[in-house]
Amino acid sequence: MDNYEFGALVEGNFLLYLALIGIVGIVYFLLYRKVIVGILDPYFIYVVSTVFAVADVFLLYFVNGITLYYFTHFLLTQAAFLVGFFMLKVFRNKVITSASENAHKYDDRTIRNILILVQTIVFLLFFIIQVYVYLVNGIPLFYESRLDFYSGGGGFGFMARVLMVLSLFFCYLFLLNTFRYAKTLTFLWRLFFGGMFLFYLSTLILSGGKSSILVPLSVFFAFLYTSGRRSLITNITNRYFWWFVLGLLALVSIIILVQSTEEEAVFPILAIFYRFIVSGDVYWYTYPNDVIRTYNITANGFAWLFNDILGLFRFMSWKDFGEHPGVYFYSYHHFTEVTKGPNMRHNVFGLLFFGYFGGIVYSFILGLLQSFVRFFLSSVRSNNVILNFIIVYLFVQSPAIEPDVTLFLFSVNNLLLILPVLIVFLFLSVAIYNLKWSVKSIFQ
Repeated sequence: MDNYEFGALVEGNFLLYLALIGIVGIVYFLLYRKVIVGILDPYFIYVVSTVFAVADVFLLYFVNGITLYYFTHFLLTQAAFLVGFFMLKVFRNKVITSASENAHKYDDRTIRNILILVQTIVFLLFFIIQVYVYLVNGIPLFYESRLDFYSGGGGFGFMARVLMVLSLFFCYLFLLNTFRYAKTLTFLWRLFFGGMFLFYLSTLILSGGKSSILVPLSVFFAFLYTSGRRSLITNITNRYFWWFVLGLLALVSIIILVQSTEEEAVFPILAIFYRFIVSGDVYWYTYPNDVIRTYNITANGFAWLFNDILGLFRFMSWKDFGEHPGVYFYSYHHFTEVTKGPNMRHNVFGLLFFGYFGGIVYSFILGLLQSFVRFFLSSVRSNNVILNFIIVYLFVQSPAIEPDVTLFLFSVNNLLLILPVLIVFLFLSVAIYNLKWSVKSIFQ
């Protein structure tokens, strides 16, 4: 079943579809009401997407679009994921301390200067790489596929990895320094801070990703949530709720106006609604008519899970993996010259590579992994800047575990690759600061 056929299915059963969204939405609201903390929570948008995806499957089953075999497997894997996710909920309101031995080695003023120096160095590197990419490769906002933007060699794939981590590290440092030291900065430093952040925001818009503009809000939430400022999140959300909603709708609409077809540009709100509907596109690509069985498996599930790290370090050749299943299932139904495809949600990925019962176990493990990040890691409190950033980074990326865990693992691989550089930046900033004061003391 292609997108047009499913669109016609929704149109012909619109009231039923709305009823399914409402019922599934109530169930997920009851499940997540004590987990999600307002609209700023990175998990909010993913849970809404999941509600639509689940409703898609129910609609397919109720109109006899899929067999009982696929429907029951979907229900079992979805339930297994939820069971795994709530396994570690007991840590939600606990605090796990991890105090640094060097917490009091420097006074607060010295720490402030070092952190501002780290932020400046990180921003300058981010600025140089990003501008270089724009000058050589153009603006991704105007590309039909962002997958094609960083492909084709020239080191742009690696640059994408660096930019991904550096941008989040900069955003984290900006929030850290703003919350701690904004009142102690001079007007010029505040102006410089504002300029850095405006450039960072502009890169998110120019990236062309509909969800990219949510990144700073997600980092902001994760920064407050993992540092124990959860009451502040509630206060901010309640006070500025409609401003957030209107602002996000406006930004997403602008991106849709630039990227989408003439029809979508005229009705951007309907286009946003459509984006939620296609959260479950992989289900109508694979379940009807047993299309999932037509994919030729050339690499096992574990290889596909870790294909990024295996391919990057040449443990396996990219040719050994064959065609990506998401790309295959999309091209099975649609003719396209652009590289695109659905997210391989855990239900489909598990069934495809691990079988009926193996897929259920796989979904449970992924739920447990997301639970570990959401409940356990977010409870860790430390004075270590790098450790806190790692927690914030994983927290922001972890909602992707359910729709496509390979995206989460891709983010983890990027962090592991760039983390040594971030540590070098931190030590370099300390060395520069100490050298500055050593030289100054010589000439006094």
